[in-house]
Amino acid sequence: MPAGAGRPNGLAVDREGGVWSVRSDGWRVVRYRADGTLEREIAMPVPRPTGCAFGGRNLDTLYIASARVRLPIDVLEAAPLSGGLFAIQPGVRGVAEGRYAG
Repeated sequence: MPAGAGRPNGLAVDREGGVWSVRSDGWRVVRYRADGTLEREIAMPVPRPTGCAFGGRNLDTLYIASARVRLPIDVLEAAPLSGGLFAIQPGVRGVAEGRYAG
């Protein structure tokens, strides 16, 4: 990861084989194509996104959780939405998770 890009934390897979990953302390969520190339970066209004998952009736909404713990006050002032949950329509659908039948 380049300096300032954040740490990978939490991911989801879409129906095209794309892998979505949040970047903790990187202010972004990224999508990699099935071949591993970076396809998209979405800037977030928070420094610490922590996880993502597809949801909604058609699995066409990507939900992104974020954290606010241990952020300095100046960062919280610059990013008051820290700790919130965000929803975006990325233009692709997620994959339904399988159920364990054990």
